[in-house]
Amino acid sequence: MRTVRLTVQVFGLMLAVYSWGFHSTTGMAQPPVAGEISPQQYEVVSELNQKAPMRDGVTLTVDIFRPKAEGRFPAIVYLTPYNKTGNTARGQLFASRGYVVINADTRGRFESGGDWDPFSPLHKQDGYDLVEWAAAQTWSTGKVGMFGLSYMGWTQWWTATQAPPSLKCIVPEVAPPDNFYNCPSQNGIYVCWMMDWAGMVSDRNPHSAGPGPYGGFAVNREAAYRNVPYIDFDKTRNYRPTSWWRKWILQNTAEGEYWKAIAYQKPEEYSRVQVPSLAATGWFDANFCGTPSNYLAMKKYGATEAARQPRMVIGPWEHIINTKQIAGDTDFGPQALIDWNGYVCRWFDYHLKGIQNGISDDAPIHLFVMGQNEWRTATEWPLPETQWTKYYLHSGGMANS
Repeated sequence: MRTVRLTVQVFGLMLAVYSWGFHSTTGMAQPPVAGEISPQQYEVVSELNQKAPMRDGVTLTVDIFRPKAEGRFPAIVYLTPYNKTGNTARGQLFASRGYVVINADTRGRFESGGDWDPFSPLHKQDGYDLVEWAAAQTWSTGKVGMFGLSYMGWTQWWTATQAPPSLKCIVPEVAPPDNFYNCPSQNGIYVCWMMDWAGMVSDRNPHSAGPGPYGGFAVNREAAYRNVPYIDFDKTRNYRPTSWWRKWILQNTAEGEYWKAIAYQKPEEYSRVQVPSLAATGWFDANFCGTPSNYLAMKKYGATEAARQPRMVIGPWEHIINTKQIAGDTDFGPQALIDWNGYVCRWFDYHLKGIQNGISDDAPIHLFVMGQNEWRTATEWPLPETQWTKYYLHSGGMANS
């Protein structure tokens, strides 16, 4: 019998679970505050299904929301595989505040051209090209930011590592870490919900075949997972195999060429990032570990002084941040919810419009202290007063898990 020792990465740190001692947190009881931001003063013009050319001839399809006014405005790019129409309301909101928002389908998804592979390195160059395309438009000031959560956090970091000259800041919300360390695998162990996710995004348009959180590969999810080899999961979904699913399975180390090509959490990648980042996550987010690890890495490796001054917000939220004050059985009160879009606007006002609104003087870290149910600020991570506790997994003396 071969014994395999696994290191579990939880919260982006080391083994198992740690507890934070918040009893003497030094920061003020202060959530991120929007303050005075660009007002909603513009009617919005919508230009749907426009084409943005990439360097290899593929075109991405974009929806553009811009102020109905003369002049030039900063741009905000949102690059998604989940259908660009899902960000329409947010695009219109920021357009009414004096920004041009470009919502784009990633290559191979929905209306965009090209072949779809969730983790193709072509997404890196597409991000660069889309930022520079936005900067060159007649309605643009030439200054571009990015925002978006989850996969769209990935697209921001992938883009930032390419250092497009017109990119001035990013807002990666619940951005996962590199793929091998969280999803689709947790340090090499494939997680079931990512198998469901792969089934949902296995083609140009989403498909739902089963009861899993994303529809899954098969109607009978449990039967498929127990009886079908991993490498053949895509064949259970109406026999629509994908080349990239096999890459996921066969390239089963972080050093595999497939994973290395899309990786961004390496010193040489971080050292190319020239722009400041405002990142957010939730204590209950399955991708939590990406945000603090990126925060620490940017402080160390960022290419510019601005890049080495990242910001981080941690709320009592699940993956879709700042939508509920309840997580599981716990109600954290109305103070759990903040004006996040307002704070993001304040960030963009400073970095894209040059408005001196004091955000540069804010504490770099805002976090919600559970139990006390209040917001605090901090200047260091991990917090100096952290109480580290080791937890050990066991099965009551049995060999099973």
